[in-house]
Amino acid sequence: MEYGAGSPVSGFFLGKITNAFSLEEPSRVRKEGLKWALLHLVIAVVSGFCIFLKIWKLDGLGSVITSKMRKKVLQKYLELHVGYFDINTNSPGGLLTKLSIDTTQLSSLILSIFGAVISTSGAIITALVIGFIYDWKLSLIICCFIPFIVMFTVLMGNYRENGREGNKKIRIEAGSVLSECVINTKTIFSFNFQEHAIEIYRNILQKETKSHIKDSIMLGLLIGGGVFVLFASHSVVYKCAIKFMRKRTLTFDDMNCVMNTLMSSTDGIADSLHGIGDYPKAKLSFKSIFRIMNTPSQINAFEYINKDKQFPNVFHGKIEFRNVTFAYPTKPKQKILKNLSLKINPGEHVALVGYSGSGKSTIIQLIERYYDVNDGEVLIDDINIKDYNLFELRRKIGLVSQEPILFKRSVYENILYGKLDSSKDEVFDAAKKAAIEKFFNDKEMGTKEDPVSGGEKQRLAIARAFLKNPVILLLDEATSALDKDSEKEVQKSIDELQKGRTSVSVAHRLSTIIDSDMIFVMESGRLVEQGTHDELLNKKGKYYTLYKFSEK
Repeated sequence: MEYGAGSPVSGFFLGKITNAFSLEEPSRVRKEGLKWALLHLVIAVVSGFCIFLKIWKLDGLGSVITSKMRKKVLQKYLELHVGYFDINTNSPGGLLTKLSIDTTQLSSLILSIFGAVISTSGAIITALVIGFIYDWKLSLIICCFIPFIVMFTVLMGNYRENGREGNKKIRIEAGSVLSECVINTKTIFSFNFQEHAIEIYRNILQKETKSHIKDSIMLGLLIGGGVFVLFASHSVVYKCAIKFMRKRTLTFDDMNCVMNTLMSSTDGIADSLHGIGDYPKAKLSFKSIFRIMNTPSQINAFEYINKDKQFPNVFHGKIEFRNVTFAYPTKPKQKILKNLSLKINPGEHVALVGYSGSGKSTIIQLIERYYDVNDGEVLIDDINIKDYNLFELRRKIGLVSQEPILFKRSVYENILYGKLDSSKDEVFDAAKKAAIEKFFNDKEMGTKEDPVSGGEKQRLAIARAFLKNPVILLLDEATSALDKDSEKEVQKSIDELQKGRTSVSVAHRLSTIIDSDMIFVMESGRLVEQGTHDELLNKKGKYYTLYKFSEK
């Protein structure tokens, strides 16, 4: 290892060389000096090889562990229910910081801590064997100081920067703010928010100041104490060595060998144990990672988890809400849906309308089973959605959201996410139906550099739905980002897509849903009206008011 047995052996050889220089005969000085110098060279070669092995094996092992843990943590993130990510402390930036910091520090556990233990053990054992062979009394005196050296070095590790839970939380919070600032740069620039964003970030980091000052004072005292013990040991040992030599129980040559061996080993032990300072950080990382890994997933959509759950051979797409009451996990007292009951027959085109906050988009999310209801049931084909194979169910559901998310991939790959085993011809056909085929030609199926406007993003999401060929189609403000001309073109594609499928549309532009088979009017989480467009207009109730104002 980097220090290990090399430190005491090197010290022992140094003592022998010093003894050789004290010989009277020049020929013996030359002979002994050359012998021990060559052995020193051997130690250099062996030490270099051991350092190579350390970096190769321990660094490699640390990298493998880091890589595997990152994969496991990422998989765990994707297994967790949507409600987990609604919690403030589980923001994307915070979780990314955890993934980066915690998994990286696991490799330091392997490299620094295990390496320190191996190096220190090798140094102590080798030094004691050599020391006790030459003079056990002097060796015992030196051994009395080793526990103090180890103690001060370990205590120093507890006060090193970033080793406390509070400091780690501050770094995660700061990472979360930094991530939000980078992602939302356009918003920050639009409102001249730059200076304030910097101030927020600075204020978070300043929370660490008091604990950092306290830790720095303690760390300084401990480092000073460690250095004092190290030099005090030298002083005591030299004093005792003089006493033993006067009594003629210790020769100069033996004293030289013991002193150089054990003193070199104490220096090596102190240097080796510096890596032990990573232990508090690694310990916190272990706790953080396994806290995430042990978090139960209330809704897991992975295929291997759902393989034992039921899914009908023939899927019709009937949807029913029976006395559903629901509140988001982060606000359990604020009921979004209140004893809601509605039924959507297979192949029926229905629309959900109402003011913002009435629960329309929540219904869409419950059909996708992003959340589970507090009371009541959500049924699909008369089967409780909780009993379904969720992986298979979501393959039968297509979603076109208000703000579709594109990945940093080509247009072709982004559409392909609708159905990963599709052919190029199928992807192109879906793009054509969604009127986004301009990104495709004979040579390229869309590139990463293709500019995609808000309207084009919407069409790309519609292309995904075409490719998926779902039984249930969910449209959450699917044409909201389009101008009137584009809306008419895309609406034709949507009308084509809806044929033969159960479709649920959420819309503020009521002109887009007047041909729906059934319109449900929501207000404060309750169903207040339902019927066709003409029926609801004739009632002159809530829908009539909504339609009247939407057309202005």
